[in-house]
Amino acid sequence: MSAAGMTPLHSKVRNHSLHDLQVSEEGRLLASAKVGHTEAFDELRKRHAKQIFRVVHRITRNREDSEDAVQESFLRAFIHLEGFDGRS
Repeated sequence: MSAAGMTPLHSKVRNHSLHDLQVSEEGRLLASAKVGHTEAFDELRKRHAKQIFRVVHRITRNREDSEDAVQESFLRAFIHLEGFDGRS
């Protein structure tokens, strides 16, 4: 690390690799979920539910409505998972 307080190059490479691994793992979970492995879908749900809840709660300003919306979103995602092409 330089005196200017910059992050060492190897740290940036390591963080980039970690992101790539996370994206790759999510892709494997998605592929597994698409062929019917409910455990893989549940893992994806666990990973993303809090973030989705926060976004919905900012919109609804109501905890119960937000929880219902998140649950409905995951239900619809599960039902239509076969047609998901992974671009979003």
